[in-house]
Amino acid sequence: MEKGYYYVYVEEAVENGWIKGYGDGRLGPEDKVTYAQMCVMLTTAFFKDTLDNYSGQKPWYVPYCNAGNDLGLLDGTAIEGKHTSEAEVSKHVSRYDMAQMVYNAMKAANKKMPTNIEIFNARMATADWDAIPRNYRDAVDTCKAAKIINGIDNQGTFAGDGPMTRAQAAIVLVKLSKIETSQEKPVDPDPVDPKPETPTEIERSPFAFKDSSETVGSMMRRLNDEAPNYFEGYLIISLAKMPL
Repeated sequence: MEKGYYYVYVEEAVENGWIKGYGDGRLGPEDKVTYAQMCVMLTTAFFKDTLDNYSGQKPWYVPYCNAGNDLGLLDGTAIEGKHTSEAEVSKHVSRYDMAQMVYNAMKAANKKMPTNIEIFNARMATADWDAIPRNYRDAVDTCKAAKIINGIDNQGTFAGDGPMTRAQAAIVLVKLSKIETSQEKPVDPDPVDPKPETPTEIERSPFAFKDSSETVGSMMRRLNDEAPNYFEGYLIISLAKMPL
């Protein structure tokens, strides 16, 4: 990657405080990015309020990885459930897991998602799409359709097993920051209504008792009255034998 391509993104990410240099002042744009570093970048850039709740935790990576885990940023990645292990969070992020973390961040930040046609076009422009593991396909489709992560060649090959650099992470952060927040409220996948509405008379089955005092016989008479087009006796079935 030529410096001229990523420099403007790195500069913006540094100015915003999303990426910081090492202790010796070196930025290391070509260094491979780790899960811990990616948690730092995403939580600092998009979830500052949440991150503040984890201040004071040590060692250095713990507040960022704990916040990232609780926000769901590590869901579906190779280190899901392992965010407290320094050995795991120090591993390099693959392009697949970078896409997954970005996808999770988009949902957590309620970012506007690409349309179905945009996702379809991105899929058609990915030469190795059939080789992408099923558990990563939604993330890859979304990131490519949103133009956050591109392919590595002019065929759009994703090459998800490859690593991501800190400079590429800066590009991802800046592009993600440009995506608008969705105007639609997130949908609760399993909403609980503490006071379910009573069905209206139109929604209620005609064969349901109207109230606790109604008997089978009176229900049949009511249905006959409500359905005058039925031939006489259609619903009157041995009423004399029914308990009233």
